[in-house]
Amino acid sequence: MFKYYLGYLYLLCILVFILIKTCNATECIKCFTYPICPKCANDETCVIVEPDCHSCGSADCVKKATTADSINSSIPTNSNI
Repeated sequence: MFKYYLGYLYLLCILVFILIKTCNATECIKCFTYPICPKCANDETCVIVEPDCHSCGSADCVKKATTADSINSSIPTNSNI
């Protein structure tokens, strides 16, 4: 009788191990191309978001920061004081 309990316990342990492995498995999505920059305007630059396990990434044109933008962003406003 004790032999049967050990056999059931062994099977139960195997099932628990398989369930844990299945639940923890992280499968990455499959991407067929790397993000490619589109043709951007002269006042824009291409920004690439790197692909990862959950996203294939992206490439988009964004406006270039100008010197005036940099200066204005470094000047404190009343809300920053």
